[in-house]
Amino acid sequence: MMQSCAFTMNCGGKNVIGKFAKRYGEEVHRFCSNAGFAPKLLVYEGLPNDWVFVVMEQLRYPFIKPRSLGHLGQSMASHFELRMQRIG
Repeated sequence: MMQSCAFTMNCGGKNVIGKFAKRYGEEVHRFCSNAGFAPKLLVYEGLPNDWVFVVMEQLRYPFIKPRSLGHLGQSMASHFELRMQRIG
């Protein structure tokens, strides 16, 4: 069963990434974005049947590498679970 589907699109002249997902860590994404470790989350919308739709900035280069996570500090680890296989 499909759990997510991501795609790129152009919205108002700006390249963005859209994603439909059954699970998405909005709070984790916003925290990482505010800390400078993830692209800005532009849209997070709940949909029927427990799906969500998200839109985020599309960056031209690899934005985060697993070794960069050490800079987030212990406070991040105590509040959120990051799955390394989904990063980088």
